[in-house]
Amino acid sequence: MPGASSSTDFTAIVRMYNAKVYTNVRLMWPAPFGLPKVMFFAVRYYLLISNVFSALGLCSYPAFA
Repeated sequence: MPGASSSTDFTAIVRMYNAKVYTNVRLMWPAPFGLPKVMFFAVRYYLLISNVFSALGLCSYPAFA
């Protein structure tokens, strides 16, 4: 079943982000804006945003043969 792996992966990613949201809010959000903060959020949330867009069908990736 091709969709099961995708939905399972998505659920695991969302669960991981939810478990760490309190720590992120407490430590990173009050920090001054700068390159380290931008890099942290870019790396941290790229995978989540990418998977949400993919699940909604807003973006598609080319199939590799």
